[in-house]
Amino acid sequence: MIIYFNEDGPYLSWVVHHRDGFVIDWLRRPTKKQPILHRATCTKIRGGKSKKTHWTTGRHLKACSLELDELISWVVREVGHEPLCCEDCTPQNHSSSDRDTSFGKTTKLGREILDYITEVAVINLDNVDLRYDLTVNDVANYLSKTTGQIAVTLLRLIQDGYLQSDSEISLKADLSGNRRVFPTSQALRMLPAFEKLSTKQIEDELKLLARGTE
Repeated sequence: MIIYFNEDGPYLSWVVHHRDGFVIDWLRRPTKKQPILHRATCTKIRGGKSKKTHWTTGRHLKACSLELDELISWVVREVGHEPLCCEDCTPQNHSSSDRDTSFGKTTKLGREILDYITEVAVINLDNVDLRYDLTVNDVANYLSKTTGQIAVTLLRLIQDGYLQSDSEISLKADLSGNRRVFPTSQALRMLPAFEKLSTKQIEDELKLLARGTE
């Protein structure tokens, strides 16, 4: 478990890279409606329209962990009762089978690619001041691989309907890194924050994402 206090940057980095984790949102002077347990993908604790949003500054702090029971036990020790659960992301419905199965039978590399692309997309959707411009080369660099090493997996993810590109990608193409890649509505629907949205609502969000690259 990690507690973030006056560390907005490290905290936002943690939720980006730990999609299957959990977060306790806590006021330093707790009220009857605090603390609140969220999934790390919840938009209430990872995105905002204002640069002045206080994630771990001001009155707020965040406790993060990949283990749900660890966070709940910590809160019980601190305040004598379990945390409230966010009504949007419903972390209480978590089960051990949730982890590493969101994208079906994809390979480990496929899940890593999807995790990164969907996380970057969600961060950009949550922050209107950010510009989405993720390319094949960015994905390869993040995974410490060459574009050639991820080409087959990328193509399979596109064929399976999880990813899309602003230009055609094929195994014979020169993946120089200029081609942008986006998650599809099918991929985003695998995330708790999007599972209750209609396909049209998600596609409208993706249109805004693509428009930001123009």
